[in-house]
Amino acid sequence: MNDYTEAECKTHGAQRAAYVCQHLNAPVEDTKGRGFIAVRDEQGCINAWCNTCEEYLVANGDAWNDKTEAFASIRLLCESCAMERANANGIPEVT
Repeated sequence: MNDYTEAECKTHGAQRAAYVCQHLNAPVEDTKGRGFIAVRDEQGCINAWCNTCEEYLVANGDAWNDKTEAFASIRLLCESCAMERANANGIPEVT
C-alpha cells in the first residue's frame, strides 16, 4: 500500500495524486502560460496554483482558506498530468 493518495488517470494509469487550481486544469495544448507555483504536501503530492490564484491569495491575506480555495477551485490530477502543466509553464521539476 502506498503512503500517498493515488489518482486514476485515463492517460497515465494509477499515479500519485496532484492538486491544481482550475486555471492549470486547462488543456496543455492551448499553450497559454499561466505560471506554476507548487509545493509538495506531507504525502509528497504536488499542490499547484497559477499566477492569477497567487495574486488573489496574496490580496486576500496570503493564506489558504474557504474564500481563496473557492477562487482556486482545486482539481485532482495525476502527477504526470500536473508535470505536463508544469513543463508547459517552464518548470522542469517540482521538488
